[in-house]
Order: sequence, then C-alpha cells, then structure tokens
Amino acid sequence: MDTFNRLEYNSAKGLFFFVLFAVLMVKSCTAQAQQPLYKGIATNFGIRSFTLTSDIPELNNLRVVQEGGNAGFIIGNDIIQARIHGLGYYYSSAKTSRTVNTIEIEGLGNFYPISAIDRNYVGKLNPYIMGGVSQGFLKFHGNYLNNENTPVNYSSGSEPLLGKMSATVATVGMGLEYRLHFFGTFVHLFTEARFGKPVMMRGDDVFSNTAISDRSSVSVGVSFGGIR
Repeated sequence: MDTFNRLEYNSAKGLFFFVLFAVLMVKSCTAQAQQPLYKGIATNFGIRSFTLTSDIPELNNLRVVQEGGNAGFIIGNDIIQARIHGLGYYYSSAKTSRTVNTIEIEGLGNFYPISAIDRNYVGKLNPYIMGGVSQGFLKFHGNYLNNENTPVNYSSGSEPLLGKMSATVATVGMGLEYRLHFFGTFVHLFTEARFGKPVMMRGDDVFSNTAISDRSSVSVGVSFGGIR
C-alpha cells in the first residue's frame, strides 16, 4: 500500500471510529433520558467554496465553488443526533474556471440547546449547533498539465483526470430545523451553515504541493424515518 492510499485508509478508519463513538453516545443519552429515538435517512444539497494554493500556476489562488450534496443515516433524540453521510458528491460550478470534483464521507453531531434546557419542548422550530469531520477525495480534471508539444483531444466529451488529493476537514456550524411528527414517523426539514478547517491533506504526483483553504458552505436538507 503506497503512502497516499495508506493515508486514505487511516483517515477513513479515523472517521469510522468517530462515527461509532457518536452513535454510542446518542444511544447512551437516549437510554438515560428515556427520550424518543429517531432513526432514518438524511440527505441535503448545498453550495460551498474554498481557495486552492499550489505550485501549479493554473490552480494557485483559485477560488473553487462546488455544488452537490450527500446522503446517509441519522440516529438520535431531541437533544443530540448523529448523522453519517456515506455518499457525497460535489462538482465544480460554472463559476469555477477549473474542474475540481469531490467524493466525500462524513460524520456529524447535532446538539439542540433548547431541547436540552427544556426537556418538554415540543415546538416545530428547533435551532442546533453542530460539529464533525469529513474525509474528501478531490479529483482534478483538465488539460493544463499537458506538455506544449502534446496534442489535446478536444473531441473528447470529458476532461482527462490529472491527479487527486485527500483532505480531512473538521467542521462546525449552526442550523435550524422544522419538525413534523405523525403516526410514529418524522420528517425534519433543515437549513444550515458550516465552516470547515482542513487538518490533514495529501496530494499525489504533481499535486503534492496543493492545499485547500478554510471552507464555508450553506445547505438545505431533509431527514425522515421512524420514532421509537
């Protein structure tokens, strides 16, 4: 296993243990507080941006705007919830001059302060603060690394893959949730804003000196499932 793949493996393993810890914490809190347990599916769509720094002139100081979303599972109660997104994809928007796409997995924890203070709160609107970690795998596409004497095949419908990098990002944020409960099921609509801080990055080949800046994002989503 080469260095890049070993880093990907260790990052994914660390994320798995974080998610496992979050789920066990939620179950423990639910058992102690005797609160209803939510289990279901969560999905969201949003926009995020960051800036690249690189020794590649075409990428240095490039502001990247990506659109996309992710899907996964949710488990929790009225005070704390864990979201595990195992399927995420973000692609470069039309505002970005270079193609930088990201495949991502992440684990998040939501904390609802109003429900923590007032255990009998049943309001439909519920603000929350959140934190977690994501593991992204960025892929760079284009023709800007070609040798001047190398012909470019413009007839191809897609840009060639130039390289990739991995980025582990710690995130914090705030959100607002609108809750609907009926017949033992739930539908929660939410919107949130997040800030991400890269804690580990690794690029292959010519992208070894490429890094991402702090990341900001806004998104809307829905979670739904059953109440125990």
